Amino acid sequence: QSIPRRGNKLVPEDVQRYLQSRSFESTGSESPSEQYEETPVSKQQVTLNYRLHRSVQTTVPVTLVCEVDWSALHEARRLIKETSGKQTAFAMMLWCVVGALAKHPRFRTSLVGDSTLYRTYKQVNLGVAVALPEDALVTAAIHGADQMSRQDFFKVLSQKIEMARQGVDQADPSITMSVSNIGTASMRMGIPAIVSPAVATLALGEVFDAPIPKGDGFVFQKRATLTLAFDHRVINGVGAAAFMNDLKDSIERFEL
Repeated sequence: QSIPRRGNKLVPEDVQRYLQSRSFESTGSESPSEQYEETPVSKQQVTLNYRLHRSVQTTVPVTLVCEVDWSALHEARRLIKETSGKQTAFAMMLWCVVGALAKHPRFRTSLVGDSTLYRTYKQVNLGVAVALPEDALVTAAIHGADQMSRQDFFKVLSQKIEMARQGVDQADPSITMSVSNIGTASMRMGIPAIVSPAVATLALGEVFDAPIPKGDGFVFQKRATLTLAFDHRVINGVGAAAFMNDLKDSIERFEL
């Protein structure tokens, strides 16, 4: 079966659209074995594997790590729970990410045209990694997030995550950054993969209590580790650090 293409030139988006449109069957042995069993790779995983393989071939990954004071988000979450609010601290952090993306156009940029052109999106299109049963992974996509009010963003985010949990992968070329909450798996830190055509992935680690010197003793403070993987072809270290510092400041100053 041939791969449909737009115009006369085959581009990665054509391959991805083709993978998403067809079904896949196992090409391995059909006879039962006492040593192993074989199952077909899901269509979603085939598409993700293609995008990951493409990222390995094309991106120049660099990683930055910073630790943030989580106290403001922890307090905001406590106050919301008292009024029966459903927003999580992770959702509030994502709102901070939206604000930082709006300030840093390089994080809204992808390389196109055989990597000879920068395409910068005028609005923030945010991806959120959503884990499914059996270790599957799909992306929830919030387009135009910076054009929404905070409450509208929370509402759309919830809807898109629910769609993802139903198996609907919403990734498209306009999603230039994805965020993953590895803290839900009790991981304090992890270096995320960049999933092409995105140029960056941000991982939030588990929130923990850290001893902070105060006077002659210590106080405990809620903290979390943010790990940013970015494509050095699009974003340089200084720009990535500026993005992380703005995000850190927004998280630590968060108010309802």
